[in-house]
Formats: sequence, C-alpha cells, structure tokens
Amino acid sequence: MNVYIFIWNFEVGGAQKFVIKLANALHRRGVGVTMLVANPSGAFRSLLNQEVKIVKFQIPKTNNPIKIWKCYKRLTQICEPNSMFVVNGPNNFRQLSRLNLIFRQWNIVVRLHNDIVIKPSFLSVLKRIEMRLLFNQKKVRVLAMSDKQCESHRDIYRLKRIQHIPNFFPEIQSDEENRPDPREGIKAVCLARFSPEKGYQYLIPALAEIKSGLHVDIYGDGPMKEELVALARSLNLSNVSFLSPVIEVNDILPKYHFLIMPSTYETFGNVIIEAFRHGLPVVSTDCDGPLNFVVKNKNGLLAEKGNIISLANKIDEMYLAIHNNDFDSDTIKNSVSEKYSEEFVINSYLKLFK
Repeated sequence: MNVYIFIWNFEVGGAQKFVIKLANALHRRGVGVTMLVANPSGAFRSLLNQEVKIVKFQIPKTNNPIKIWKCYKRLTQICEPNSMFVVNGPNNFRQLSRLNLIFRQWNIVVRLHNDIVIKPSFLSVLKRIEMRLLFNQKKVRVLAMSDKQCESHRDIYRLKRIQHIPNFFPEIQSDEENRPDPREGIKAVCLARFSPEKGYQYLIPALAEIKSGLHVDIYGDGPMKEELVALARSLNLSNVSFLSPVIEVNDILPKYHFLIMPSTYETFGNVIIEAFRHGLPVVSTDCDGPLNFVVKNKNGLLAEKGNIISLANKIDEMYLAIHNNDFDSDTIKNSVSEKYSEEFVINSYLKLFK
C-alpha cells in the first residue's frame, strides 16, 4: 500500500506535527509513505523520518480548469491509480475530490483539523451542495477530530462516511523528579502559534487580573507577536516571558506545574493531551476539542472562551490547587485513554484504508 499525505509546509503547528508523526508511524508499520508538500522547508521537517519520501507539490487555489488539469496530470505522474491520499486543509481536499469526482482514480481520507465553514454569500447554497457532493463520494472518507465535530458535519453536509479517529501521543516515562518545587514558585506554560484563534489577546489581559504570584512562559511565534508583546508591556506584566517556539514539547513540559490554553477555537488541542501525558493539569477554554477530555478537578479547569475574567479566575483557582497539591499526576495521566495510543490510532487508520 502507498499512502500520500498532503500538507502545506513543515512550519510549527499542531496539524503539521501530527501528520508527520502519522507518516513516521505508518512507515514503521511497513506502509510506503510520500509527503506531498507545497513548501518543503520548516522547523518540523527534522521530525520526519529521513526514509519517508518528500515531493514538492502545490495544489492550486483556483477554479481555473487549465491549472486544475495540470495539477491532475502531474499527480498521475507521481501517484499510481487507487493510491491512498490523506489530506489536510479544505483547499487540498476540494481540488483533489473535484478531480476524483471526474476520474475516480484515488481513495481520499480528509482530516478535519479545522471545521469546514462556508461564509454566507449569494453562492453559499451552491458551495454547500458542492461540498455535500464531494464529501459523499464512495472513494472519500472523512475523519473528525472530536465527536461533536463529527455530529455537526454529519448534520450540515449529510455525511454518510465520517468517523472520529483522534490523534495519538507517545507514553511518557515518569519525569516527576524533574518538576520544580511549587514552594519555590509556581510556573505555567503556553505553547501555541500567535494567531487570533489561539486566544492570547484574552490571556494577556487576564494575567493582569490574576491575584496569584504566578509566572507564565509563552512559547511561540506568529503574526500577533509584536502586538501581544506590546500589550504585555503596556500592562506592566513582569510575570510573563515570551520565548521562541519549540519543536519538541516533551523537553519543555516537565519544567512547569500546569498548562494554559486560552483558544477561542480548537477542534482538538494536541498540547493538552501532551500535558496530560506528563501529569500536568490544564486551564483551557471551553472549545469543542477540550470539552472532550478536560474534566473539572480531575485533570483541569475550563474557562469561558473569550472571557478575560473567567480565564483569570480559573488561573487563580489552578494556582491555589497546585499550591494545595489537589491534582494527582497519576490520575491525570490515566485520564488519557488507550484511544490516544499510537497502536490504537494507527490500527484505526489501517482499517480505514482497507
């Protein structure tokens, strides 16, 4: 079996990181894997097994039939008939499934790492009809990142073949001895791209409202960085540090007492499960993804998304809980069920491919 995985680039991001892990895991199981990447550069490229083939390939963002035809011709030179495509991103899926609607050459698995949203316009009805047609082809399977996303897309697009297969995360050996003593100061960590949906525009003001002596390290980069740094400076926040993004979060998480994820939109939330693997509790907003696995007082606390005061209150509540040793790291680790193991997820993918 040959599997072709389409992604945009190897830059930092949860979706890109997971499909790289997916490619490596499939390769270990003896599956032939090729990454088709519009931009083959980026920090995450170092995570990909060197034996996995990379081909530079960009799917056009256009309805121009000539360009789409050229895309098809090049694909036939790279991928044999009945190949398995794993697709990230709505544009990649839309163009590939349009071609498949005509030529019926490939099997397509599309990962909904973001919801498919059609903006209101005079063409929105036609676009929704088209997406229903594309999604419901016999040679297309749709993977949702949560049960709620599965239900909503099944209803909106009348999907017949959609299922929830989560991302997987490696087991972590005990690293409790490396965690700093909370009596010497409690520290929280944030790990995400500086873009609006990650909610840092609410976190920074929330940190100005907290009553505890918490210090927060924020790792990341992105279009909002200068704006966020300026906001923190204007609020005289001495308890916040902005640090460069990291490739391997497992080297970072043991240095902290809890994770904060202030997103306004999150279909899954990889870093939450990674924190749970280390026994770290989480303060998260109530987005669709985190609602699936953050359980109050068991492994974390939930704040209202987009609500500065709610987020500040939950951060203070978590600070006090860490100080009182209210969270048990083994309970947190055990809250990550077997369905997030590599074996379970890869077996689910292989069964889907068959």
